[in-house]
Amino acid sequence: MSNKKKIILMLIIICIIIMSITYGCSVMYKKYNPKLPDGESETTNEKSSGAGSVSIEYSNYVEIDSDNKKVNIYFKNPVESKEKIKLELLVDNQVIAISKKIEPGEEIKALTLKKEINKGNYKGIFKLKYYEVETEKEHIVDSVIKVNIKVK
Repeated sequence: MSNKKKIILMLIIICIIIMSITYGCSVMYKKYNPKLPDGESETTNEKSSGAGSVSIEYSNYVEIDSDNKKVNIYFKNPVESKEKIKLELLVDNQVIAISKKIEPGEEIKALTLKKEINKGNYKGIFKLKYYEVETEKEHIVDSVIKVNIKVK
């Protein structure tokens, strides 16, 4: 077989492998991604690099039941994380809900509303504060994640 034919064959095999991986990832994404209202799925993984890197999983859709003061969220601090995380939910630079320190491997699905907010749709943020697991010492760097909030 000529070199040209070998190269073409290898390119075809590589394309088939890439398409198979892409298909497998999309199937796994649909299977394990939580469903949100209106059939939307918005779970995201974020990873930061460096000595104190942390990997998190969250949904950027937040639903608030203002009558029961319940904030429905999804946030997970994976087992591989080297840090605890405290989550604050902010709207217009006002903290409206706050979590306890979330241990590696722990997830939270609800918070208690700390500040009244009118019904409607809002743009908000998760503000993440990181803490060393052993010493509880707070890290200097915080992270911010944009979220969509619906208040009922």
